[in-house]
Amino acid sequence: MSVTISVCLRFSAILLLLFQQSLVKTENVTTTQSSPSASELVSRREFIKNITLEAWNVYKEYAWGDYAVVPTEKSSPSGLKGTGGTIVSSLSTLHLMGLMEQFNQGREWVREMNFSNIDTPIVVYKVITEQIGGLLSTYALTGDQLFLRKAIEVGEAIKGAFNTKTGK
Repeated sequence: MSVTISVCLRFSAILLLLFQQSLVKTENVTTTQSSPSASELVSRREFIKNITLEAWNVYKEYAWGDYAVVPTEKSSPSGLKGTGGTIVSSLSTLHLMGLMEQFNQGREWVREMNFSNIDTPIVVYKVITEQIGGLLSTYALTGDQLFLRKAIEVGEAIKGAFNTKTGK
């Protein structure tokens, strides 16, 4: 099974945060020979940003608005059309990395998002963690009310999943 771009974007965000933390530590203490220099850490950070940008562009070209893209197939996984999983779960990463053009592209997609019209089976856990979690983390980061409103909309769209006899 191929790794999706969504996973790559999340991984690059983790790497960026680790390198940013290393950069802060390096600037505040004397480096040893085994520690990378501040310029090397900046170079690594830029490398990660470029990988993220490349992954975003592949997603945008082959699966924009869908859950993810499988780069080897140049398409999104079947059954996950229109959910925008990669967009929503990447917004805070894009913002933290300073990729504001891509962030604004994603914001525009979210503005038009209508989760109640999704005509595909969903995994409620993924919707909560990736969609609602992504929207709320972006709201917490930016204070932009759009992301809070959309998180509430998504929650309203899936609340029926919790009103079953079995709870499943």
